[in-house]
Amino acid sequence: MTRARPAQRGFTLIELMVVLAIIGIATGIGAVVMKKEIRTSDVADQIASLSREAARRAITGGRVREDVQLALVSGAARARLLVTSVSANGQRQVQVDVLEEAAPGTPSGTWNAVSSFAIPKAVELVGITTAAVLTDLQPFTTIPATQSVELLFYPDGRAGGAGLTLYLRGNDTTPKRGRLSRAVIMPIGGSATTFPVW
Repeated sequence: MTRARPAQRGFTLIELMVVLAIIGIATGIGAVVMKKEIRTSDVADQIASLSREAARRAITGGRVREDVQLALVSGAARARLLVTSVSANGQRQVQVDVLEEAAPGTPSGTWNAVSSFAIPKAVELVGITTAAVLTDLQPFTTIPATQSVELLFYPDGRAGGAGLTLYLRGNDTTPKRGRLSRAVIMPIGGSATTFPVW
């Protein structure tokens, strides 16, 4: 007596390929929708936040000892905002450094990084003005890739000099409406603001 075999059940190759194609299309659409755009205004906001942190750390650090002030070029500065030169990977770092004084009797100190932010490759720091520029369309100095920029902060919270303005430009992948921004750091209180235009 021969028994009849039950019919095989399952998916055909065509059905499996249709399902895989649908999953692939959904994944592709999801990747485009979920991709975070890098806007220059976000970078400017991050720089402004770091400058406020530098001012806070300068205030909480207190006065720099007299012998250390005389020995260092930075004088009485307790913190600094440092924009580094372009590194080997093509990015600039923006970092907050705090002055750590050597033991009493040793007139020296070292800058220690406490917070940093890498400017994304999609955004370029194209220029600076060594003043807080609050009006649009002011001339600025182009900043070479090999140059670092430093802004000192003092125990009373003020930033050195007349402040600093950083001009940022997005590359071709940045949305048109967010291609230009500037971060402005005021000398009084080290407060900072950002603008979506130059």
